[in-house]
Order: sequence, then structure tokens, then C-alpha cells
Amino acid sequence: MKRYIVLTFISCALSLKAEPKKLIVDVSVEGQTIRVKVDDSFKKKYLTDDFFVTYDEDIDLSRFDYSILTMPFLTNVFSIVLISGESYSVDEIDSELYDSFLRIEKVFRTMYPKTSFTGKLVPLKIVNHSLPFKKDAYKTALLFSGGVDSISSSLGNQDKKQLLITAWGHWDIPLSQKSFW
Repeated sequence: MKRYIVLTFISCALSLKAEPKKLIVDVSVEGQTIRVKVDDSFKKKYLTDDFFVTYDEDIDLSRFDYSILTMPFLTNVFSIVLISGESYSVDEIDSELYDSFLRIEKVFRTMYPKTSFTGKLVPLKIVNHSLPFKKDAYKTALLFSGGVDSISSSLGNQDKKQLLITAWGHWDIPLSQKSFW
């Protein structure tokens, strides 16, 4: 009888396990800006507001689907999801990005063995995108902050035409500090 009660309790506990919370409530494109409305509990705990990113006029955001539009947000919060201890779902994710996240998680676990990475990002759908351009050995794109690492990367690619990409509005250069920018 005791065995039956214990098994019933375990079975009930497993069936009551919560489904992953939906991380992204809504994604919208307004001109050159992508806006991501974030789950309120995640936002309250880890963010100061919903996420947005604005691109130059030559980027036609209407051509991109959900899995591409959400990439900037997901790459910014993935490490937070891992340490949150919670499971969060996303409607869909690009397969290469998801594979990268799995590799990054392994690196984090190696670098920080005492940290508990119990949070999970659960894609409801994984999609494949083919690249609309040919790889060019004479061109490269670099994330460029102007710091020592970015200058070193740029100098190491002097033989290539470089597209330097920078972000305004991170913790070190808030959006409100236009003169600093």
C-alpha cells in the first residue's frame, strides 16, 4: 500500500509540473524598430522595460519572420534565462541560433562550474533559414565597441572590407547620454 501511495504522489507531482512560461508576449515592427513585449514576471525580475532595437532605413524589417526578428532580444537574455531557474518558451527560433545557444551553455557550464544553470529556453518550433548571400572571404562584419578587443579584431582583418557594428544603449552607454555617444 505504501508503495502505491508514493508512486501516486510522484505521478501527481510530475503531472503538476508547470509548463514553461511564454518569454515573449508580442513582437511588432514599427518602421525601423522591432519591439518585443516581454513576460511581465521576467521583465520585473531582470529588465527595466520591454526590449526594442532600431535599424537604419536600408533594412527592410517587413521581410523577416518571427524567428529572425526575435534574435536580438534572445541573444541579450539567453544567459539570464539560464541562471533564472525557470523554463521559458518561445514560439519559434532559428536552428543555427538555437544550436549556438546549446554550445554557449556548455561553455558557461565549463567556465562557471559552481553556477547552477537550471533555466531553460524551450522553442516550440525550430526553423531553418538559408542565407540569401554568398560568403565572401574578402568581407567581414565585426561587433565593434571601440575598445581594445574590437580594435584588435579590426586590425586582424585589415585585408577585408569591414562592416563595423556597434550598439548604443547597453549598460555602459545609456540611451540618455547622447553627448557621450
